[in-house]
Amino acid sequence: MKKILLLLVTAFFMFPAHAVKFELFYSPTCGHCHEAMKFLDASLKAEYPSVTFVYHNIAKSHESNLLKHYAAKFNLTQVGVPLVVVGDEFTQGFGPGTAQDYRNMLNKYVTAGETKTVGTADLTVPEEVAVVATDEIPDVKSNNTLYFLVLVAVVCAIVFLPKLRKKKS
Repeated sequence: MKKILLLLVTAFFMFPAHAVKFELFYSPTCGHCHEAMKFLDASLKAEYPSVTFVYHNIAKSHESNLLKHYAAKFNLTQVGVPLVVVGDEFTQGFGPGTAQDYRNMLNKYVTAGETKTVGTADLTVPEEVAVVATDEIPDVKSNNTLYFLVLVAVVCAIVFLPKLRKKKS
C-alpha cells in the first residue's frame, strides 16, 4: 500500500499542471504573421520563460482543424491570421497595439512566476468555418500519453508482481 501511495505522489509531480500555452496560428505567406513571430522570438519568449509558445501553420490539415476548433469556441465565422489563443482568449492580426494585447493576455494567466491552469474544451467544428492553408511545418505532440503509459505499467508491476510470485511459491 505504501508503494502505491508513493507511486501516486511521484505521478502527481511527474504530470505538472498545464502550463500556459501561447498559440499562434499563421500562414507562411502572411507578412503580419511573420512580424508577430519575430516579436515573439525577440521579446515575449524572454519575458515569459514559463509560457510554452506554439506556432501552428494552418497549411497542415491537423493545424487547420485545431484552428477550426478555436473558431467554434470563440464563435468566429471568419478566421484571419495571425490568430493568437491564450487560455480562453484570442486576438487576430498584428499591429502597433497588438504587442501589448499579447502581454495583457499572458498576464491574466501568468502571475508572479506562477502559472494558472489553462484548459481547452472538446469542440465540434462547424461547417461554415473556412480556413486558408498554404504551407506545412512539423507536428509537435505532448509526452503526456507516454507518461501515462509508464505510470500504468509501474502500477501494474507493483500490484501484480507480488501476487505472481506468491502463486509460484
